[in-house]
Amino acid sequence: MTEFQKSDGVRSRDRLLRDPRLRNVTAIRNGAVMTADYTTSIRGSLALADLCEDVAEFVHPDLFPAA
Repeated sequence: MTEFQKSDGVRSRDRLLRDPRLRNVTAIRNGAVMTADYTTSIRGSLALADLCEDVAEFVHPDLFPAA
């Protein structure tokens, strides 16, 4: 999910995870919801590369050994 202008992403994420209408969604059941900055995700700046790497690590943590 994206957050806009540094909204309270943790609270928004928790509200999403508690939404009974979404309880059958696998990601919701597993708590696998990532928060990303909205502006970074649509702007196309160099920060987008970092966001792509963050998403890749979120989806495949096994491919990113701890430094």
